[in-house]
Amino acid sequence: GLCNIAARTATLLEQHFPGETVPLKAEVETADFDSLMSECRFDEALQAGSLRISVLDKELETAKPWQLIKTDKNKTKSILLNTAGEIILIAKDLRPFFPETSEKIIQQFTASSIKKGEPLFPRK
Repeated sequence: GLCNIAARTATLLEQHFPGETVPLKAEVETADFDSLMSECRFDEALQAGSLRISVLDKELETAKPWQLIKTDKNKTKSILLNTAGEIILIAKDLRPFFPETSEKIIQQFTASSIKKGEPLFPRK
């Protein structure tokens, strides 16, 4: 899920690109999500957010930045910063459903230095 992607991305950024900040992306119009929310179709909006998370996860699994870092540091940096930007946008969209978790993710990735941080959903 989003928390796992956020943790993996933050860890890699902290380890390999300390002090790096995420360039803020323009607010991307997520027409489907926004229209579903405005029509109070919250279950479908949440599914749309979940789909974006799945797509982002697949992109990360395909790019394998944890392996790519060994051969192409610049491409890895680009992938991780793009992923971090997407994480921020998804967290902003999901704020109505997960206000505290979304805010922690947004703060983590918009800080002056990205750090792994505490688990968002710690195991008991």
